[in-house]
Amino acid sequence: MSDLRTGHAWGRVPIGLAHALNTRFLNVIKPIADAGDKLGKSVDAYNQAIGSMETRLMPALRKLTDSVVVSEEPPTLEPIERNPRLPLDVGE
Repeated sequence: MSDLRTGHAWGRVPIGLAHALNTRFLNVIKPIADAGDKLGKSVDAYNQAIGSMETRLMPALRKLTDSVVVSEEPPTLEPIERNPRLPLDVGE
């Protein structure tokens, strides 16, 4: 027998089991969404630091390295342009 609204057999799943399964899914999905959100904020902070470094620190460092012999050039740091993929719906 299938659920008339969806055509699926979910109509036979006991309510308690469905509730327990939903709770388990949310217990896994919410921390993943939280981690993705924090990862996105970390990327934003990193990119902001790179921008600040490029406009404030690197010009002075370039002048210094142009006038003094240095053994090593500073590494080039590129902004990160990828964003974490977040779940579409975390049951909020």
